[in-house]
Amino acid sequence: MTHPRPGGVTLTCVLVVLGALLDLVLVQRNLGDFDTAQWVGAHQRQAQLEQLFHYVHAGVMLLASYFMLQAHNWARWLYLGWNVALYGAGFALIYLPGLQEDLGFLRITSGLIPGAVFFLIALFLLFRADAREYFANGRKPGWRE
Repeated sequence: MTHPRPGGVTLTCVLVVLGALLDLVLVQRNLGDFDTAQWVGAHQRQAQLEQLFHYVHAGVMLLASYFMLQAHNWARWLYLGWNVALYGAGFALIYLPGLQEDLGFLRITSGLIPGAVFFLIALFLLFRADAREYFANGRKPGWRE
């Protein structure tokens, strides 16, 4: 008998993959806009750092989602740790104004509220009893002895 994947894990992984793919599509700045082109021209290092971050973030989310669907427990913890670090850095930027210019794209804004709500719901779904059992038994044979 195999251990079926809980619906909450599947839903979370599908939504995380969609968000990561959307992030990959939207990471490119509109250089046709005069103000954006001026900012990128004046802050090349910050623009490159922001773009690199978005690629790494999308890659980590895709990696974690794929391996969560394969019942790897470390992927669940990678998802948790990456997002906690992301929100922690955003809150730290409030108290470290010297880094605002370089890492301003990580600062906490009202646009992050839906993502934070989704993260809390995902935590609930990924750490319920059925999900814990799925991850605990996921890499073991599903037959009974």
